[in-house]
Amino acid sequence: MGIVAGMYSSISMNRDLPIIAFADADGGAKVSARGTHDLVVCGLNLGAAISEAAKAVGGTGGGHDIAAGGFIPYSRKEEFLSRLDSAIGSQLGHHSSSM
Repeated sequence: MGIVAGMYSSISMNRDLPIIAFADADGGAKVSARGTHDLVVCGLNLGAAISEAAKAVGGTGGGHDIAAGGFIPYSRKEEFLSRLDSAIGSQLGHHSSSM
């Protein structure tokens, strides 16, 4: 899944937002995220954002500023996305990153 997110981020037309991918797994959902160097320069830290959002919904996560992943309860996917959107928006100085 991380490979797919990485490949997509390299061909994506909108490089102003990170790529977030999900895969169903036993007991929850795997999350993979990829950003760009330009986003990191602007303050993006996906490892911190994924960690914060996953922990808030009873999951786990972490990684690097440009690439991160986690595992969350599937039933809390929408809440996770909302919290992740907020965390990334705060890092990049936006009220919402409109993911």
